[in-house]
Amino acid sequence: MKKIAYRYTSFILAFFFLTSCSGDLQQSAGPAGEPGSEVTFSQFSDIPIPGGADLDLDRTIIIGKNQAEWTGRLSFSNWMSMTENYDFFISELPKFGWIEIAQVRSEIGILTYQSANRIMIIKIQDASFWGSEIEMIASPVTKKD
Repeated sequence: MKKIAYRYTSFILAFFFLTSCSGDLQQSAGPAGEPGSEVTFSQFSDIPIPGGADLDLDRTIIIGKNQAEWTGRLSFSNWMSMTENYDFFISELPKFGWIEIAQVRSEIGILTYQSANRIMIIKIQDASFWGSEIEMIASPVTKKD
């Protein structure tokens, strides 16, 4: 009886050990028939990313391979307060060539910026327990004829 209990306990411990060591690699969806690629902050050379940011792959949707022309939603969180993140983006986005269009500072901060060919809306809100949740939504500028 002790052998069965020992084997069962060993099996459970081994299972938890192996599953805790395996990383959950998430990939973005590629075109039909092509594999996607893993989304990382290094893909986004045209925007500032605050320190300590943790990418939320479940809420991130990126279209396009060109670093300066991506479209979609980049979702992440970090340890900074909403106010600190808000001030970070106001300070850093112009250094990347973005021009401020509008800003709203309330319970949820909204920043709107434009580059040469895209519009970006940034939504910043306090997380439930600590830090902030941030969504950056980028879209091409619609040209009017």
